[in-house]
Amino acid sequence: MARTKILDEDMANNRSKLIPIAICVDRSWSMNDGTKKPDLEAALKKFYGDIEADPRTRYGADLCLIGFSGDAAVVQPFTSIDSVDRDVQIELETTGTNISGAVSLALDLLAKRREYYKQAAGGRRAARPTLVLMTDGGSNVGVEDEPRVIKQVQEMADLKKLTVITIAIGDDGELDWETLVDFSPEIPPLQLEGLSSFKEFFKVLSDSMSRSASEGSEAGPEIEPEDIEDLVPVDTLKQTVTSNKLDKYKNYKEMFQG
Repeated sequence: MARTKILDEDMANNRSKLIPIAICVDRSWSMNDGTKKPDLEAALKKFYGDIEADPRTRYGADLCLIGFSGDAAVVQPFTSIDSVDRDVQIELETTGTNISGAVSLALDLLAKRREYYKQAAGGRRAARPTLVLMTDGGSNVGVEDEPRVIKQVQEMADLKKLTVITIAIGDDGELDWETLVDFSPEIPPLQLEGLSSFKEFFKVLSDSMSRSASEGSEAGPEIEPEDIEDLVPVDTLKQTVTSNKLDKYKNYKEMFQG
């Protein structure tokens, strides 16, 4: 049987390490407040441009975009940067916020993608999958599923099979820092306010992808403490999150001292 074609022609003919990243973006109606929605859309476009401009990521990045409100759905299936729709439009809905549904869908798609690599990539190296979760509020749909999904995320992170980056958008009173910490096994949640901070985060992510692409191991994008120091709301986390929940961020210990 002929081997299944992997991704597109450029990626099939290039031996760069595959870097699967699923980005889950909140599209609940509260994202209509202020400039959250246009800032996120603009930052995603800039991110795609940075990925394309770097030869180490252009032929390895395998990107998926998931939107979630009351339900989660694929906005952009896994594809190479050359096939990504650059005209990012996040359609907002009034059906609530289902974080566990978005994460569960992302985990399922990442698992299937990794299996697809095994079947179709002809021995192509692949990095540890990365899941980026971006929300401006807390869950009010699918809350009963959160413990199960959080446990799955933690187990995969413990086995070095997944990297998770959670992001709080804005500074609304409805941000649920406890839940974001629960979904963040290794990297503390970040907070983005305004276009410059959105672009700063995606620049950190694209740079870490570039470093990962040049490494021989299956390490995924590595986020260093100094890369995100200005984006971690340390004081807010210390004030609002049960203190022992922050103990897991041992690599970021200096941030939380004092």
